[in-house]
Amino acid sequence: MDKFVCVRLVQANAMDLSLFQFDFDLTFAVFFMNADKTIYGRFGSRSERKDATKDISMEGFRKALAAALDLHKKYPSNKASLSSKQNQPPRFKVPEEYPSLRGKYKSTLDYEGKVVQSCMHCHQVGEAERTFFRADRKPIPDEVVYPWPMPNVIGLAFDPQEKAKVSGVAQESAAEQAGVKIGDEILTLQWQPILSIADVQWVLHNASQPATLTAEVLRGKKKLKLTLSLANDWRRHSDISWRTSSWDLRRMATGGLV
Repeated sequence: MDKFVCVRLVQANAMDLSLFQFDFDLTFAVFFMNADKTIYGRFGSRSERKDATKDISMEGFRKALAAALDLHKKYPSNKASLSSKQNQPPRFKVPEEYPSLRGKYKSTLDYEGKVVQSCMHCHQVGEAERTFFRADRKPIPDEVVYPWPMPNVIGLAFDPQEKAKVSGVAQESAAEQAGVKIGDEILTLQWQPILSIADVQWVLHNASQPATLTAEVLRGKKKLKLTLSLANDWRRHSDISWRTSSWDLRRMATGGLV
């Protein structure tokens, strides 16, 4: 950690959404960045409400930190491979510009008054994105309803103690059909260096429906290129019931939506 300049953000107010794009249902997310704002990778994943640390570990974090430093040593010669770590400009630059949040929150916290009420939570950004479509009477896109898919939607399980090592492959899944094996280390996905499960989720979050993804894996001492073919409805296999933002979805239907 002494090789990093550590910065902690504790509220979503005034958060630069063109830079900080992550799973807004998380309570802990990390960005590994260059001083010029190039993103090396992300860390932080979750798939359950009760066991929030099931998919992450300090050892996995340590290995992601080391991998980020390796990318930094090669920078800027590897800058092209990192370009897709950031997406197109967001709909709004900061959360408080969303129509459902506008006027309710300011860019700074009210430390002299109601500090808790003035603090915007990250999950409210995801809720505001869905509300934007609903208020406009438009269908909510699948990528907004099923954000940041966990790798199990394509048949992959990862060892949380490792960087991105496969610990399970589901039968008849896209991963199995692509030839992924237990013990494979995912080096790149869609030509992006992979530092953690969160990096895999970033690629899946921005994938189309259907999609064809190219992966480079390390199997023993051999590097292999594999192709994963994802069906039209692949994203809808995500479990979103644990997400805080799913409460807002339930409120959208009379009597609640489960």
